[in-house]
Amino acid sequence: MLLVIDIGNTRIKWGIFDGKELLQNGACAHADFVPSNLLASAKKCQQAIIGHVASATILKQVIDFFDKNGLRYSIVTSSGQTCGVVNGYKMPKTLGVDRWASVIAAYHQTKQSALVVNAGTAITIDALEVVGGQAKFIGGSIMPGLALMQTALQNQTANLQQPIGSLQALPTQTDDAIASGLLNAVVGAIVLASQNLSLRALSPTVILLTGGDALQLQDALKFYGISADIAENLVLHGLNLLGLDLLESESA
Repeated sequence: MLLVIDIGNTRIKWGIFDGKELLQNGACAHADFVPSNLLASAKKCQQAIIGHVASATILKQVIDFFDKNGLRYSIVTSSGQTCGVVNGYKMPKTLGVDRWASVIAAYHQTKQSALVVNAGTAITIDALEVVGGQAKFIGGSIMPGLALMQTALQNQTANLQQPIGSLQALPTQTDDAIASGLLNAVVGAIVLASQNLSLRALSPTVILLTGGDALQLQDALKFYGISADIAENLVLHGLNLLGLDLLESESA
């Protein structure tokens, strides 16, 4: 079994995998993370697989915990090609491993061109192109997450310090206007990316949503008649695939 750890911008997620099956998982904010809480899970597993996009400080806490307890771990990063997917980034190693893992997991789940939206602290919108059985990550965008956008609006304006409302076609009160503005920004970005991918792939593409705000974005897309699927724990599944590939190459 593998213990898979995803160190994100504000949260740490982890899961225990038996092969490709996720047996159990958990998550917490950086500030609430207690490394020893992973001890029982780590002892159940042959090795830990770590992916991170956060500061070196929180990564060091995790690594120090494994070193102190004599537990095996590997840190996975983005590469030019692995797990059946080619990385089309100009400098593949600079692609955030969370984005790389999400795209890899999306390919193994769908086997078709897909737009992968990870809605967390930041929102990433990444394009997977599958043509003739060949899968390639062809690029994507990064934008502030919903909470970041709302915080920026509240901090930089004098009269918009109020609760967020709901998505409306043409809002007639300020709280709904704010909610609609935030959600429309993300929906618009998703729609444009989906259109660009569909034109390039010459076929319809599936939209996969993951992350803390995935359900909210799914509802917003549905409001405009756009279908999107929730893919829970997509980053963890992708990191697990990277880990399995790494262990296989090490044992070869």
